[in-house]
Amino acid sequence: YLTAYAGQFTNKNDNGRTGQNLQETILTPANVNVSTFGKLFSFPVDGSLLAEPLYVANVNIPSPLNGAAGYHNVLYVTTGNDSVYAFDADDKVPSGPLWQVSFISPPGVVPVPGSCVKWPATSEIGIMATPVIDPNTNTMYLVARTLEGSNDDCTGNFVFRLHALDITTGNEKFGGPVVIQASVPGTGVGSVSGQLAFNPQWENARAGLLETQSSQDVDPIIYVSTSSINDKGTYHGWIMGYDSLTLTQNYVFCTTPNGTQGGIWQMGAGPTADSNGNIFLQTGNGTFDNVDDFGMSVLKLTPNNGSLVLIDYYTPTNNLLLNQQDWDLSSAGLLLLPPQPGNYPDLMIGGGKEGTIYVINRDDLGEYNPAGDAIVQYIVGAIRPSIPGNPTDYGLWNAPTYFQGNVYMIGQGDYPKMFTLNNGLLPTTATSTGLVSMWGETSLISANGTNNGIVWILQYEAPVLWAFNPNDLTQDYYDTTQDPTRDSIASKSVGRSVPVIANGRVYVPAAKKIEVFGLLQ
Repeated sequence: YLTAYAGQFTNKNDNGRTGQNLQETILTPANVNVSTFGKLFSFPVDGSLLAEPLYVANVNIPSPLNGAAGYHNVLYVTTGNDSVYAFDADDKVPSGPLWQVSFISPPGVVPVPGSCVKWPATSEIGIMATPVIDPNTNTMYLVARTLEGSNDDCTGNFVFRLHALDITTGNEKFGGPVVIQASVPGTGVGSVSGQLAFNPQWENARAGLLETQSSQDVDPIIYVSTSSINDKGTYHGWIMGYDSLTLTQNYVFCTTPNGTQGGIWQMGAGPTADSNGNIFLQTGNGTFDNVDDFGMSVLKLTPNNGSLVLIDYYTPTNNLLLNQQDWDLSSAGLLLLPPQPGNYPDLMIGGGKEGTIYVINRDDLGEYNPAGDAIVQYIVGAIRPSIPGNPTDYGLWNAPTYFQGNVYMIGQGDYPKMFTLNNGLLPTTATSTGLVSMWGETSLISANGTNNGIVWILQYEAPVLWAFNPNDLTQDYYDTTQDPTRDSIASKSVGRSVPVIANGRVYVPAAKKIEVFGLLQ
């Protein structure tokens, strides 16, 4: 197939995390059905799939493992076992990956065992955050975690490294990798003599990486953000910015320097950024003092005079209750809307485990108002809410998606929902609601401009791949249960992984492999 789609270089397609591929000219509502669309092939990998794959068209691979030098559409896949794979996305090279690199060398250097950070979901925690690719320099940036000098007994050194890989060869660039370290003045939990240092054992890079650039920056900046796993250990929320061409650490910001927690995890969704390089993110459980510590808040950060500065924020009036009930805001990422009509053209939408939808003015986030939330909209119960004392968390566990004036959200234990914007405002109840209960997944959009839109959802628990009418979520164009013999996904990936839609194909993370769907002929 020949298409103008250059690729997907970041989590959920763009820095607004809209989830849109608007250059999909092959897949349409007419051909995405059980007769003409299904599973084609798969790519095996060596570990769990927690990060979203990425895709780049027409990459010149000079010396692949299989000798097929030349131009390829390439799917890039990272694993919890600290491996990176580059596959021919069209399966024109079926003998294996074009190239593969590993950041471990057992027994001395291994991926962090889940048992060492009290996370039972997987046996290894190597690469969890979705990388970011700079197509101008053909560079992929990623964070890999390793345990070094130990035989898997948790007594060695826990190390984070930022890698910059040449996407044509897998070779390191710009003098990388660099060890991720940071410290800020503070008296918070874990501090020593008025300094708070980044703790590589208890921090975890889950949120996708972000590349953006402000007027303060000479080069684009790669941002890495961290939290914990399951609120274990001594941790804080950190976001660190690295020069994309030198890997020099230019910026550091800690969300709770004089307190505790306030992690940035967002169920894998990366921080968002506007065209001016302002960064928006949500923090989880943690200290809030309205001065230096901003747990359970929405933050707006910007580079200024060599520092990453908090210039605005929103903290819900009920933040104490949210902390008491473990109802993180950082269970979900933010969606930056395109310019809207009405009184507030620059809006973003977020939410968390509580199940409340927040519509926030990016130009004035509203800060903290004990008399009542000063934001554009505060819609209680629009997403299935969590219940005090209930061991099952509901609410939002991923980022919303946008297409043609509609916002799509899926709550945990809830049905897919579409809300149609009107002058920048959402209705208090869904415009369209699907018929299948899901578990906090995200949705994606494929379309050819404004035409042939499809809403794609990878149901996590089942797992099932769904394709819905973007204007009517009760209309199921296709799902993998319609021909289970041919199309079933054998077992789920460990996390709520996100597929990639590109050039007529849907790349689905599963258990230690990528399942690839497309047109059958």
